[in-house]
Amino acid sequence: MPFPKKPDTTEIEEPYVPPMIPRGGTPLANTRFRKEFVDEAFRYCLLGADNNKIARFLGVSEDTINHWITHRPKFAKAVKDGRQAADARVATSMYSRACGYEIEETKVNVVNGEIVETKVIKHVPADIPAAKFWLSNRHRDTWTNSPEIEINADNISISVVHEDDK
Repeated sequence: MPFPKKPDTTEIEEPYVPPMIPRGGTPLANTRFRKEFVDEAFRYCLLGADNNKIARFLGVSEDTINHWITHRPKFAKAVKDGRQAADARVATSMYSRACGYEIEETKVNVVNGEIVETKVIKHVPADIPAAKFWLSNRHRDTWTNSPEIEINADNISISVVHEDDK
């Protein structure tokens, strides 16, 4: 999967957004927005950062990050794009693991005193728990692990139906 394109930060022409004033009534310390934050937030989101981690990384509060996401479109887009790219990478890896995949390896052997490198294709079989996880999240109606519970209020009968019993 190619590395995602980083956001354009050359010309940030966003309107002036006054510093956020929390419930206490005084502006938050160190809340001055800098255009470098757009790229930094994007890259940190590629690593799976949530708003709290972004805030600590940039030296501001989580409320400030939420404020910037609401009022600074390029910052919000960078956070969203970074998270989507990270999620897509994980989903692709989960899918490959669930289905199985092939990988090329180089084997090194010594033949008649000479080092010989041989390329081989190794098959990694499907991972059953990964497949169950994928299917139970993508097709809940047919692959759920939890039983169906039917309650009839007229005569107060309760029946539990497992997927195997259908």
